[in-house]
Amino acid sequence: MRVRNRARFLLIIMKQYDYIFTGAGASGLSLLARMIATGRFSNKKILLIDKVDKRQNDRTWCFWEKQAGFFEPIISKKYEKLWFTLMDTMP
Repeated sequence: MRVRNRARFLLIIMKQYDYIFTGAGASGLSLLARMIATGRFSNKKILLIDKVDKRQNDRTWCFWEKQAGFFEPIISKKYEKLWFTLMDTMP
């Protein structure tokens, strides 16, 4: 695609969305998740673009929080009761 056509294409895309995220990395997804959680962006059009098809865990996330944070419900789970059973895997 020639540069002129590429620039025109980008302008058309930019006019269709209120927010465009380039890259589905930890920081972009964190910001996007927090924006959506506020409920103030439900009437906005958001585009998320990444050059890689994310179908596996690339382990790029780091946690520095000392207390329970925004993502605590999805990274940790507490159980009141837990049962273990040992299964003989040898024939």
